[in-house]
Amino acid sequence: MGFEDNVCGSYLFDNFVWRTWGNAWLRAASEAKMGELARKAVQGLAFNNFGRVHHQVELEATGNRTYGECLRLLAGELAKGDTVAPEDAASLLIPMLLMLIHSVCFPPLPLERTLTNLV
Repeated sequence: MGFEDNVCGSYLFDNFVWRTWGNAWLRAASEAKMGELARKAVQGLAFNNFGRVHHQVELEATGNRTYGECLRLLAGELAKGDTVAPEDAASLLIPMLLMLIHSVCFPPLPLERTLTNLV
């Protein structure tokens, strides 16, 4: 998956909209400089973006699975409530923003399309 990860990530940063909108923080997040959850959220966004644009259902599914994993990790962190240190809580802002972007830009496909493309 290393090669696919590089291709999808490069495509995300090469895209004019993503590049002009958030290059500095998005790139830092992709390099895990903002935590592992942020890196994983960028990875999911990259796979989903590449898969959707190029009609690659398996890559899109990988992006959706990664997005789901990130949501579960984020939910676990948020469930800690007041026991989370303020700096740790602040580190969740970028992953939350990335998952919001993911959910707005790539709403779930109808089940029929997903199943048809996998068969």
